[in-house]
Amino acid sequence: MILDSLNHIDCYRGVHPRIWDALQLLRTDLSALADGRYELDGERIYYMIQTYTTRPVNDLPEAHRRYADIQCVLSGAECIDVGDLAQMTEVEAHPERDLWLYHGRLDRLTMIPGLF
Repeated sequence: MILDSLNHIDCYRGVHPRIWDALQLLRTDLSALADGRYELDGERIYYMIQTYTTRPVNDLPEAHRRYADIQCVLSGAECIDVGDLAQMTEVEAHPERDLWLYHGRLDRLTMIPGLF
């Protein structure tokens, strides 16, 4: 997991071409877009705009194996819980959706606009 400021996006230029393309998207104004799924490069790179009320506790943290999941809050704040997968116990697997759910020790981070 990486937690950083949008001001440091250039540091990630050589990580992976699709991750770089996705990070570049975060430099644009996404605030006027309606909730939904948007494709940047078909199934290779897509993003979702979502408006929701966050839950106070994340009972089942998730992981992905096919896609990198880049989180960025456009307005407000959201607490997210993160943990070391090596220390987690898998609870559910949904490979067709690229989704694995776990139980384990988590640390809380507060996401605000400008972080990813």
